Amino acid sequence: MALHTLTMFLVMGLIAVVVYQEVGVEVLRRAWINLDLIWVGALALAGLITLGLGLWAL
Repeated sequence: MALHTLTMFLVMGLIAVVVYQEVGVEVLRRAWINLDLIWVGALALAGLITLGLGLWAL
């Protein structure tokens, strides 16, 4: 198990270095998705569902 985990980390690191050298970080500036609004919506929806199910049980 430990050998598998170590190998996976090494391969992920190698891929990250190759992508960084070939593409750079400019692609992140253009393709980055701001997840703040998605998290706000997901948490608000989860809260409303929880509240609704809690009140429905009464």
